[in-house]
Amino acid sequence: MEGKERVRGERRRGRESGRRERRERKGESGRRMNDREERGESKRRVRGEKGERVREERARGEKERKRRERREYVERKTKRWRKERERRKRWRGEKEKEKQQERGERHEEGEVRETERERERGVLPERQFSGTQFVCSVVASHVSHQPSNSFSFVWIAPPPGTGCVNFLATATHRGQIIFKDALAQQLCEQGVELHGKHAVLRDDFDSNLSHTQLDPSIWSECSNCDVGEQCGALMHGRAVTFCEPFGERELSTVPLNTSTASVLQFALGSGSCRFSYSDPSITVSYSLSANGNTSDDEWITMEKIRAPTNSSTVVHLLPLPPQSRADGVRLRWTQDAPLGPEATSPAGHACQSEGNALYFHGAEGVGHSFATTRDIDLHREEGRSYWEEDFETPPSNWDIEGAVYGTECGEIESGLALLFELEGRRRVCTPYIDTTSYGNLRFHFAMGGGDCHPGESHEHDVILFGRSEGRRERVILDTLPYSSYRTPAVVSVGLPTELQTPLLPVLPGTNTHVAQFSINLGCGSFQPANSVSLEFSTNQGRSWSLLHTECLPELCAGPHLPHSTIYSSDNYSGWTRISIPLPNAALTETTRFRWKQSGTGTGNMWAIDNVYIGPACLRFCSGRGHCSRTGCKCDPGFSGPACELASQTFPAFLSEGFSSPRLSSYHSFSSLRGAEVSFGCGVLASGKALVFNRDSRRHLITAPLDSSQARYLQFTLRLGSRSTLSSCPAPDQPGEGVLLHYSSDNGITWTLLQHYAYQGFHEPRIVSVELPPGARKFGVQFRWWQPYHSGRGHDVWAVDEISMTLCSLTPSPYCQHDWTLSFSGEPSPGSSIRYVETQSMQVGASYSLQFSLVMGCGREPSPHIDTQVRLEFSTNHGLTWHLVKEACLPGMPSCSEFTAPSVYHPSEFKDWRRITLSLPQKTWSSATRFRWIQNYYGEQDEWALDDIYIGQQCPSMCHGHGWCDHGHCSVLSDFESQDALLAMWQEVIGGEVVTPDMGCGVISSGSSLYFSKAGLRQLVSWDLDTEWAEFVQFYLRVGGDWAECNQADSREEGVLLQYSNDGGITWGLIAEMYFTDFTKPRFVHYELPLASKTPSTRFRWWQPLHSGEGYDQWAIDDVIILSEREKHIIPMANPTLPQNFYEKPAFDYPLNQMSVWLMLGNEGMERESNNSFCAPTPSAMVFGRSDGDRVAVTRDLALRPGYTLQFKLNIGCESAFSASAPVLLQYSHDAGQTWALVREGCYPGTPGVGVCEGSARELREPSIYNTGDYEQWTRVTVVIPRNVAASKTRFRWFQESSLYRDAPPFALDGVYISEPCPNHCGGHGDCISGVCFCDMGYTVEQDSCVPSVASPTELTEGFEGKLSPLWQSLIGGQIGGGCGIIGEGKALYFNSPGRREARTVPLDTSNTRLVQFYIRIGSKSLGPTCTRPRSRNEGVIVQFSTNNGVQWQFLRELDFSSFLEPQVVTIELPSAAKAPYTVFRWWQPQQGKHSAQWALDDILIGMNDTSRTGFQDKFDGTSPLRHNWYRIQGGEVTVDCLSLDTVLTFNSEAIDSNSIPAIAPAFISPVHHLKSNLVLVRDLTPAARPISLLLSSLPLLFLPIRTPTPDSKDQLNLRSLHQPLASLVSPHHNPPKHSISPPPSLTGPSGVLHGLWPHWTLLTPECVPPAIGCAAYTQSSVYTSTQHKHWRRITVYLPSAANSPRTRFRWIQTHFTPGAEGWALDNVLLAPGCPGCAPGMFICDKGYGGAHCVPLTPLPSVLREDFNENLQQETWPEVYGAERDPEWGAAQIRNSTNIQRSKYRVGVGTSMHRL
Repeated sequence: MEGKERVRGERRRGRESGRRERRERKGESGRRMNDREERGESKRRVRGEKGERVREERARGEKERKRRERREYVERKTKRWRKERERRKRWRGEKEKEKQQERGERHEEGEVRETERERERGVLPERQFSGTQFVCSVVASHVSHQPSNSFSFVWIAPPPGTGCVNFLATATHRGQIIFKDALAQQLCEQGVELHGKHAVLRDDFDSNLSHTQLDPSIWSECSNCDVGEQCGALMHGRAVTFCEPFGERELSTVPLNTSTASVLQFALGSGSCRFSYSDPSITVSYSLSANGNTSDDEWITMEKIRAPTNSSTVVHLLPLPPQSRADGVRLRWTQDAPLGPEATSPAGHACQSEGNALYFHGAEGVGHSFATTRDIDLHREEGRSYWEEDFETPPSNWDIEGAVYGTECGEIESGLALLFELEGRRRVCTPYIDTTSYGNLRFHFAMGGGDCHPGESHEHDVILFGRSEGRRERVILDTLPYSSYRTPAVVSVGLPTELQTPLLPVLPGTNTHVAQFSINLGCGSFQPANSVSLEFSTNQGRSWSLLHTECLPELCAGPHLPHSTIYSSDNYSGWTRISIPLPNAALTETTRFRWKQSGTGTGNMWAIDNVYIGPACLRFCSGRGHCSRTGCKCDPGFSGPACELASQTFPAFLSEGFSSPRLSSYHSFSSLRGAEVSFGCGVLASGKALVFNRDSRRHLITAPLDSSQARYLQFTLRLGSRSTLSSCPAPDQPGEGVLLHYSSDNGITWTLLQHYAYQGFHEPRIVSVELPPGARKFGVQFRWWQPYHSGRGHDVWAVDEISMTLCSLTPSPYCQHDWTLSFSGEPSPGSSIRYVETQSMQVGASYSLQFSLVMGCGREPSPHIDTQVRLEFSTNHGLTWHLVKEACLPGMPSCSEFTAPSVYHPSEFKDWRRITLSLPQKTWSSATRFRWIQNYYGEQDEWALDDIYIGQQCPSMCHGHGWCDHGHCSVLSDFESQDALLAMWQEVIGGEVVTPDMGCGVISSGSSLYFSKAGLRQLVSWDLDTEWAEFVQFYLRVGGDWAECNQADSREEGVLLQYSNDGGITWGLIAEMYFTDFTKPRFVHYELPLASKTPSTRFRWWQPLHSGEGYDQWAIDDVIILSEREKHIIPMANPTLPQNFYEKPAFDYPLNQMSVWLMLGNEGMERESNNSFCAPTPSAMVFGRSDGDRVAVTRDLALRPGYTLQFKLNIGCESAFSASAPVLLQYSHDAGQTWALVREGCYPGTPGVGVCEGSARELREPSIYNTGDYEQWTRVTVVIPRNVAASKTRFRWFQESSLYRDAPPFALDGVYISEPCPNHCGGHGDCISGVCFCDMGYTVEQDSCVPSVASPTELTEGFEGKLSPLWQSLIGGQIGGGCGIIGEGKALYFNSPGRREARTVPLDTSNTRLVQFYIRIGSKSLGPTCTRPRSRNEGVIVQFSTNNGVQWQFLRELDFSSFLEPQVVTIELPSAAKAPYTVFRWWQPQQGKHSAQWALDDILIGMNDTSRTGFQDKFDGTSPLRHNWYRIQGGEVTVDCLSLDTVLTFNSEAIDSNSIPAIAPAFISPVHHLKSNLVLVRDLTPAARPISLLLSSLPLLFLPIRTPTPDSKDQLNLRSLHQPLASLVSPHHNPPKHSISPPPSLTGPSGVLHGLWPHWTLLTPECVPPAIGCAAYTQSSVYTSTQHKHWRRITVYLPSAANSPRTRFRWIQTHFTPGAEGWALDNVLLAPGCPGCAPGMFICDKGYGGAHCVPLTPLPSVLREDFNENLQQETWPEVYGAERDPEWGAAQIRNSTNIQRSKYRVGVGTSMHRL
């Protein structure tokens, strides 16, 4: 059994072994098969790769073959092209050479001819240049028959090394040299040796290696010279300059071989250095001696050249004489030493004087220069004494101490003297004396002498002083030294102006002595600081006083003295003769004079000549001659004992309107200083004016005039403007007014005519001055002078329309006419002519002239005198005059009809009469003048003109029964004069003209025609041509309720209006005025029936019955019957008279306005207050009378919607607001029967009906204008709405002055009603006939008015200091706190009872995003200063306008109940508001003292709407903060925090912690567009600066405004500043008290932007263990003082959430201790970086360098620290919250007293090398 088992086991093992072998064989076979397959695959792969390589090689070969073929083809083409180009170039060169040869031949021929001509004229020497003429070879010549400024030529360059080539041009015209050898072009080569062998001498003073020294191989000597650019570049680079003021100047060469030279060329000029006409000439000479010590006799002069007299450079070409062409020749330039600076310079020819003069050079180091005369005896015996005391008897009212009367000191002058010899106080005081007209105190004085003891020290000096009554201070007059009066001497002291109060006069009664001299300051050069004073001394020079001191109105109470003896170079830059009458103080026996230079500037030259001091010549030689001991030596053109006779005549007429901008064109004035012709002060009379606004002296002096026949000097004057924003600021200090003088002695003495004080004339005013007898003579000059001003652009004044006439052009009442042009008074000596002359105007066909004339007004004319008035015309600007209408009498040939001439006799015009003339063809021209002239007259021969009209004729000349007005006849009767009734009316029965306080009272305005008498009561007109008349209108009252005007009882007692076409035979009815309908004054308007429109119609007002005298009275006023062929829009396009010509009815508005006015009521001013209105312009209409209502009514006009009504308005010139008696602008469609406002008020609370319909309605004020809102002239522009426009619309300006008796007057000007100008002239100009006439500071662009300078783009206003100049007007508001704190600090508080509005200037808002501000409207509990609003109209409207307020568009309504607490409002601007000239306004519709008050603060109009991608700010002042930062609160740019330069420092001391949290946010602005492709940026600032300011907590937050874009590598690089903290806090430690973890949204009043950006996010959130999900553990962007005790750079990577088109960042400190915690920022940068750059290292830190700021030395690779020693700063740069424990030998982290203020516990090791 065991054996079987064994056998079976063996068999089993055998089978298993076989199966195993079979499996192994099969596996081996499989492996072999796999290997074969792999080898086959590998072979196939190798074969495929090989084939692929073969195919690629074939393809590359094919490409290379094709490329090679292409290159060969191109090379072949290039070779052919180059050959062709070379062939063409050779051909062109040959052609050019031929042309050049031809030009050269022609030039040589022309040059030969020109040379011959010049030799004949002596221009060229007979001997031509020889040798190498490389300097002046002719390059090209050019002949042109037309003017040209350039031409081209071809030239051949000189050999290399020549240096610079100068092209000199010479131009001739018909043989005359225009300019010669002028430098036209200069070409210089670079990098080449400049001194070629072909040049004998060449030096540009730039090529020498030593830039400050001369080349010793060329130059041997240079005296008082330097090499450099001290005077700038003369030609190019450096030059040799001679600036030493003393000693001889010389430059000489080494010996040269000039045998081949022909020309010496050099350039001379002063460059930027000072030049003078008195500098010695420059001598160019040569010497044949090679010895360096050549004497002056051996130098031969070649040329003497005048020293430079201007800043230009002149190139000189000197031909070398034959003797100078040799070997060893030296050249030299020399200039003699200038005159020295001695004060007493020798007399010599200087300063272009005629002969010798006393000249002062004013060189450096001299100090004051002066010239003093010897003592001169000017004593005179005057016939009378003004005040004297000889002490022969005791004087009365003197205060004398320590003195007796005696002769112990000898005879002082004569008799007894006042002798001071007693012990104690010694003093003598005169009584108070009236010294108003005196200026000199004189007495005899001695100390010692006789038996008297002289003084021994200065303690014995005697002091002379004066004192005015009522004043305590003393004025020291002189100190009398003890040693100077051993012998008696006279003491003469001039009284200063402060002692000339109410003893000789300042000037003697007759000017007996004179000082005359000529002076020149600067000697032709401009020296602004140069001045010389003329002084005198009467005590041998111990003390000096000015010879004359000014005494001017407002500054001095003494007599008027308009001149001072201080002479400045501004007024005396050339030779000027000065004559000075000597004052009494200088008239002594020992008087000396001194001219002393006041300025000490180097080079301030001056000279005097022709000095004469002595007895005055007759009338000072009239200022036209030199005074001498033998009398006057008259100037050329003058003769006579006083040089009073002139060989020429002076103009007898002066008229200047200042139309030309060239000041030199005004020949009527001898001197005009400090002014320009411009619109700087607006329009004074017409067009531009002469505006005085410059730095220098400001005066205007006429040329000598013959004023013997003149009587008035008239001009228009303005002294600045009241507006603070005007370009014409007014004078604001005493002495800055304007003085008007006249002089009859050529300016030696000036007499005051008038003084125009600085407080007045702030509006243009016409001034008419009646000339006194002294100003009405031959050779008179007038001067307008402003003594003092504050410099350019300050204290500005202007004058215009200056005229000197026989009559005053100022209207005045005469012969029962309110305003006329009247002529009265006695004739002036030697003249009996008087006239008035119009300006030139265009006169054409169908023109007529109409006027009213009265002569004598009932007085008899002078007997035996031809006192007729002649009407003449001139067509040649007044050279010749002819009668407008010549006489045509029987016996005269060619008379079609017999007519009288235009000569008017007094017998015909005893009363006012109208004269109408059709202007004949001989008067037609484009420049016709008319004049009314009276050749002879006596005292009683008065005459006057009124109602002047020159223009288009009226139909049939109004049949002689009407006034012609722009071609239309009108009949107007206002019943202001009883005597004028018969001129207007055929019959006036039962009526009379009465004043407003009589009869039926005021009917319309002023007087009225009152019917109350017994018998017939009727008013009948003359026959009128009514073919074209349309209506009749008048004011009527029938009865009343008092005795003088009682009620009618029946219909028959009414009034009928009738007409008659047959001379009154029959009457037709127009209307019945029913007796009960007119018990109050009513306006009546009736259309004329067709039957009444005939060539001869009369009208009648008739009361059929009445109850007798004193019953059933009635009154009528303002009757108008108007005839007009067509409607006209005013003003006319081409007015026939200039704007400053005055006519009907009151000489105070221009003719072109008369075409629109239908009626003017109460126009003019009350006689007793005629000058009370603030300087109206000549064309203004003033309504100031109080006889009824004040009204101006236009005619009916044909209008279309959108037309413009524009006018200028002034109400009372008063600033105090008043709602009573406003001026209403109204319209009427029914001929004035009913009136409505042109523009109704549209308020938020207005019902949405009528003109206020629609949601887009324009909120606006009504056309009601109140006192106080129109204190100054204000332009009002109204766009005619659709409901106003009609075919018959009339307007009226209406003030109910009959109800308000104290209503202020108002004035209108510049009324325009017509088609609008483009954009209404932008609201900054007058629209006239569709053309804009822009205001000052604005210019025409695209037919509208835009600012001349770019508009500001942003407005920020916090109302803490001076208001921004970007406010156009602030009405009803002021800076205050009536509504509490709005934003912070002060606010703009509105509480006035009138209009409340804040309006900006035009701003460029093209890229502006928003308007933002704080506002509060009323309050709940602040009391009466900020009451609670009750209605919707007490809210505030925010609007914008693109035409300066002509039209306003809606932005936001601020509801009255929503702003009881301060709130921030942010308004995104619509596209319509984004314009180059946008104005914004805040406006409260409801006015009145009961309206709620409101306040604005922290206004921002800005935030550029274009996003930026980065910015940098180093706070170094290179750009304003507002360009980068939106808001900075509590911070300022200053040098602080131990910084090396300026940083942004936040100091909490100035912030009130009780008002708002202490926030110091700073926002980057404009908005930044952050994109994902931005990378890191390096810091541009050094890494560390020592600093020790405190930061408690500073989070950095950002605000994404739109959806963020994908992740980016943007970074914000900043450097912040903090206070040291000495402990370390772990990441989980409690935050310190003053550190914050900012919430996602900050709440509370933390800044203006919280309303706009309410959500802020930390830029870097904190990520610390055990937090998960963050990329890396990091601190947040909250910075504490623990880690930032020194300046430290911080680099922050921007997260993806910060990427958006509009992202802002802020740094904010929300909690702090006032006065303790401050912080600072510097070098803030947001920018893309560069790949591979070290983070934050644009400028490498210390120890780093290279392109990527890598370590300069290897960093350590091992850090080992056992904390057994103190921590090293190099190893541990930062350790917070830890300290070393010596007991444990380790760093221990534990709580300590300092840890409470630190959140983190950090230890930072040094930078190491990574293995």
